[in-house]
Order: sequence, then C-alpha cells, then structure tokens
Amino acid sequence: MSNFKKCIINGVKEGLISESQAEKLNKNLDEITDFYQYKKNLSKPEAEKKAATEVYNGSSWTEVADLN
Repeated sequence: MSNFKKCIINGVKEGLISESQAEKLNKNLDEITDFYQYKKNLSKPEAEKKAATEVYNGSSWTEVADLN
C-alpha cells in the first residue's frame, strides 16, 4: 500500500475527509497509477509517486491523460 493511500485512510480516521471523499481519491489514485504504469511504461513505484502527486494537486485521470 502506498504512503498516499495510508494518508487517505488516516484522513478518514481523523475526520479530516469523508468516506465519500476517500473513495474518490482512491479511485483517482488507482486510475492515474494505471495510466502511468501501463500507458507510460513506468515502474509501479514511479507510477504511484506520480499519481499521488497528481491526485494531491487535484487532477483526475482524464486531466492527466489530456496533458500527456
């Protein structure tokens, strides 16, 4: 599990984000990770790092795909 996923889980536990927000963040994180890993041929750790940055900055996978 990536550090960013742990951060999302902790955010829910601490009441900083809702379950709904966590689901959306996790979905975006998974989709963007897949995009970088399978479409851009990055390793899983590299893809997770780039995806976490994109999600943290508020991007969805369609926005990332449009940029690349």
